[in-house]
Amino acid sequence: MAAIAASSAKRSLRTELKQRLRALSAEERLRQSHLLTQKVIAHSQYQNSKRISIFLSMQDEIETEEIIKDIFKQGKICFIPRYRFQSNHMDMVRLASPEEISLLPKTSWNIHQPSEGDVREEALSTGDQADLQVVMLKHRLESGSSLIPQLRRIMVLAAYQLPSEKVAVSEHYPIMGGLDLIFMPGLGFDKDGNRLGRGKGYYDTYLKRCLQHQKVKPYTLALAFKEQICPQVPVDEHDMKVDEVLYEDASAS
Repeated sequence: MAAIAASSAKRSLRTELKQRLRALSAEERLRQSHLLTQKVIAHSQYQNSKRISIFLSMQDEIETEEIIKDIFKQGKICFIPRYRFQSNHMDMVRLASPEEISLLPKTSWNIHQPSEGDVREEALSTGDQADLQVVMLKHRLESGSSLIPQLRRIMVLAAYQLPSEKVAVSEHYPIMGGLDLIFMPGLGFDKDGNRLGRGKGYYDTYLKRCLQHQKVKPYTLALAFKEQICPQVPVDEHDMKVDEVLYEDASAS
């Protein structure tokens, strides 16, 4: 019964929040987005993070374009979501540059994301190659062959979503991965860090994968219009809290 009540409360709140967001003018969305961009850039968690994932904004979300540009300007490593729309599975795949975004195909949600056939580094499966001095050579190696003696052959399936691709990696450097910071979208938030998403469970599922993969949990920072802040967000046992919600009236810590 509690689960049914929470589900009903979520549906009602989603409807209300969508109405609030539709009422925001383009100018107001831009104003708040600019303010939050400045807060993010000054935020200690952002400044101290190297590997960052960030969502590409829909129309009713805080605009992240300028934050993405700053990630590259600061020499950080940027990952963006790739959703699988027939499930609740999401990967964070590496973005090469801010300019690349407009070249990516659009989804039915009218947001850009790399296609399934676009082979990219996945954040939880591989580490930063430059920092680790990892030389990765992709080969279609026959079983038992030894093309390069100083390299060991391993399967990095999750990293590149290539079920038939073998990757040779330097033995001296481990494959490390994970994220330092995840920027979280959502429809609604409360000041206790409870988050109301759009009902698909992509981020809740991904955060649980992070906890299984990483020894240190990535910091989660939600970006919200002040109109998205609620007295209390209904949650159930599957919902993951965010560490901090950043909005116009909140001070960056």
